[in-house]
Amino acid sequence: GFLALLKKSAAAGAGNAALTEAIATKELKTLNLASGDAAAEILTVLVDAGVLLREACASLREPVLSRLSLKDLVRLSAKLGARRPLDDNLRSAVDARIRPVVAGLELSKVPAEDLLLLAEVAGRSSMIEEMALDAIAGAASLVAKSWPPADLVKLVSLMARSKACKASGCAGELYTHAAEALDPHLGSMKPQLVFETAQLVAPLEKGRHFAEVAAKSLASQLAELEMSALIPVTEWLLPLGGDSEELGKALDRWVEVLTTKERGLPRADQVAKLMEQLAPIVPNNERIFQALGEHLEKYVRHLSPAGRASLEVAFPDGGGPAFPCKESLLGAVKGKGRERSRSRDAAANAGGATPPAAAAGGPPEPREPKAAAGDKAAAAELEKRGDRDRDRDRDRREREAPTSRKELGKKRDDFVEAPLREERRREAAAARRKDRHRSEDDENDGKAGKRRKDRNRSEEDADDRKAEKRRKDRDHSEEDDDDGKAGKRRKDRGKKEKEAEAEAATATETATEGERAIVK
Repeated sequence: GFLALLKKSAAAGAGNAALTEAIATKELKTLNLASGDAAAEILTVLVDAGVLLREACASLREPVLSRLSLKDLVRLSAKLGARRPLDDNLRSAVDARIRPVVAGLELSKVPAEDLLLLAEVAGRSSMIEEMALDAIAGAASLVAKSWPPADLVKLVSLMARSKACKASGCAGELYTHAAEALDPHLGSMKPQLVFETAQLVAPLEKGRHFAEVAAKSLASQLAELEMSALIPVTEWLLPLGGDSEELGKALDRWVEVLTTKERGLPRADQVAKLMEQLAPIVPNNERIFQALGEHLEKYVRHLSPAGRASLEVAFPDGGGPAFPCKESLLGAVKGKGRERSRSRDAAANAGGATPPAAAAGGPPEPREPKAAAGDKAAAAELEKRGDRDRDRDRDRREREAPTSRKELGKKRDDFVEAPLREERRREAAAARRKDRHRSEDDENDGKAGKRRKDRNRSEEDADDRKAEKRRKDRDHSEEDDDDGKAGKRRKDRGKKEKEAEAEAATATETATEGERAIVK
C-alpha cells in the first residue's frame, strides 16, 4: 500500500494536507483488506494528522473493528474522543469492544497509561464517560497493584469527579483495591495530592475506606497541610478508635495549633462539633479537651444554636469528659445564651411586640423570681454590675464587629464563593473546548468537502481529457483502417484489371494466330 508515503506526507505538515487526504482516501478504500496492526497504524496516522476524522470513525466497524487489538482500539478511542467527542460511529465501537463486562479481563491487560488517557478524555466527552469510564475502573481494580501509584491516584480522582460513574459498583471496587495497593506508597507522595483525592472520595459510601487509609498516611504529615485539612483528616481517623496512634498524632497537632497559632483557626461551631465527635471516643484525653475548651471559651460569642446543641450532646447535663476549664466554658455558654434571650426580649418589648405565649392566649412565660425584701440592696448592686458587664460586652462587640464581618466575608469567599467561581470557570472552559472542537470539526469538514469537490472536479476533468483522447485515437485508427482497406481494394482492382488486360491480350494474340493459320 501507500502507508510509507502516507506517513511522509502527514509528517510534512498542514501544507501537504491535500496530498495526505488523497493518499488517506486511497488507503481507507482498501482498509477492509488490511490486517489489524496495519489498520491501526493507518488510522493512527490519520488521527494524528487531523485528516478525514469522520471517515476514520466510520471505519471502526466490521471487519476492521474485530481485527484491531483492544490496546490499539483504546488508543484510537482516546485520540478520536478528544477530537470528535460525540461521534456515533465511535460510540458504537466503544460499546461493542470496551464497554462489555466480558471484556474486563482483556481490558485489564491494556497498559495503564492508555487506560488513563481514555479516562482523562471522559472528562471532556460525555459519551466516553458513559460508555467507557466504568469499564476502565473495573479493569484497573483487577490489576491495581501493578499500576504506577501516581496513575492510580489520578484515576481514583477522575472517577470521584465523574457524576455518572462515581458511585457505581466498579468505582467502589476501584476505591477498595486502590486503597490496598496505595497503602505502602501514600507516605512518599505529596500530602496535598493525597488529601485532595481523599476529600473527593470520602463523601461516597464506598470511598470511606480509601479516605481512612489516606488519613493514616497523612497523620504524620499534618504540618505540611493547610489548617482547613485538619478537621476532615481527624474525622476520617475517628473510626480507628481512641487507641489509634494516627488519631493520637492528629490530636497532638490540634493541641499544638490551638496553643500557638492565632490566625486561620477553625470556627467556634467547628470546634464544638469536634468536641461532640471526640467525647465518646477519647473521653479521658484531658489535654485535647482543655485546648479545645480554652479556644472555644475565647470565641463563645460566635457560637450558633447548632454549636451550642453540639456542646449539649458532648456534655449532657454537665457530664461527659472532664477537664479544668469545663465549668467555666459551660457557664460562659449558658450566660451568653441567657444574655441573647434577654436581648431578644428587650428588643421585642421596646418594639411593642407581644410575647408569643400571650399572643396565643396561653399562660404568660415564667419570669425570674424577684429578690427578697432583705436582699434589695444586694440585688440592686448585682443589677448595676450586670448592666456594666452588658455595656462592656456591647462596646466590645461594636469594636469587634467590623473585623468579624470582614473575617466572615473572607471565610465565605474561601469556602463558598471560591469553589463556585472555580466550578463556573471549569464549566466555561469545557464549553469553550466544546465550541472549539465543534468549530474545528466544521472547519475540517468544510476543508475536506472543498478538497473532495476539487478532487472530484479534477478527476472529472482528467476523465474528460482521457475520453477525448480515446475518441481522437479511435477516429485516427478508424481513418487509418479505412485508408488501408481502400488501398487494398484499389490494389486488388488494379491487379484484376491487369489480369483482364493480359487475358484479352492473350485472346487477341490467339485469334490473330488463328486468322494467320486460316490465311495460310
